[in-house]
Amino acid sequence: MDVMVNKELIKTLRKQKNWSQDELATAAGLSYRTIQRIESAGNCSLESKKALASALEVDLDELKYKPPQSATRKRFRRAGGIAYRAAAYLFIPLALATLVLLFRNFQNTAVYEVVIANPNDISTHRHKVKISQSKATVVQLRNGYTLEVELLYGFTPRLKTQLFHTNEAGRQLLHSSNRSATVFHPVKYVIRPGNNVCFQSPIRDVDSGCAKV
Repeated sequence: MDVMVNKELIKTLRKQKNWSQDELATAAGLSYRTIQRIESAGNCSLESKKALASALEVDLDELKYKPPQSATRKRFRRAGGIAYRAAAYLFIPLALATLVLLFRNFQNTAVYEVVIANPNDISTHRHKVKISQSKATVVQLRNGYTLEVELLYGFTPRLKTQLFHTNEAGRQLLHSSNRSATVFHPVKYVIRPGNNVCFQSPIRDVDSGCAKV
């Protein structure tokens, strides 16, 4: 039973030894016509294949027939390689950008010190507020005051803070801040009579407007 062999490789190996077909036939113990037929048709008996492998000093598997790739398949493989490299080139900067974004948005809490100065008493409370993306966190303070805090993600994250007061007349916005930073420092609010608001960040223990209550 004949088997298919790699006729092009047989020709190449023969020429590397500077042999003619007749010389290969002699080295392999085969007839000249057999060598002609093998190099032309690419098939021979298993015994002839073993004889050729021995004469050409290669493993038997090396003479195994390998069907040529079609032009379409080659194009697909080439296109696949290009697509793979393009994906790799895009992935690296994307991964770096994601790491930068995560690093710059790592803060998930903000600190607020709120001083409410009424004519009869002064109350001071410190709040550690958990902040999240695109969802305002509401902090209920004393005397109808509320804080709404929202983190807006981005390459430069923004922290939006609003101070409200609610009474019989309705809900009133007293102060709004929109800070851009990678680290948000603690905030101090001083609310004086008449809803006079002082905002300070970072907090400084000096003789400033917010330090005077």
